[in-house]
Amino acid sequence: MNDQTDRKVDTVLTSLIAALVSFGGNSAGENADAPITAPTNENLSDVLRLIARLTPPLESARGLSPEDAARAIHGALAEATRDTVHLLFNTILSIVRASQRLRSRIC
Repeated sequence: MNDQTDRKVDTVLTSLIAALVSFGGNSAGENADAPITAPTNENLSDVLRLIARLTPPLESARGLSPEDAARAIHGALAEATRDTVHLLFNTILSIVRASQRLRSRIC
């Protein structure tokens, strides 16, 4: 890949994370004092549907303008519930944190 394509993909990924945050991904759950529970099958299905809607703009990031990709991302997130966005965002954060811990152990 060339530098221009890399920058375009980075811009789209940045748009995705920013959109997840703005759509409530980093907000506390409705009852922050409630015990942590595993997601239900319905929660997981909702997240998988959201991922399926987000995949085309992310895969085509090389061909789409960053603005078009951002519009597609925002459209997918607008149709999802706040809880679904929150679950996806926290899953991504957990993966990033686990990756960082693993990397620090290896280095």
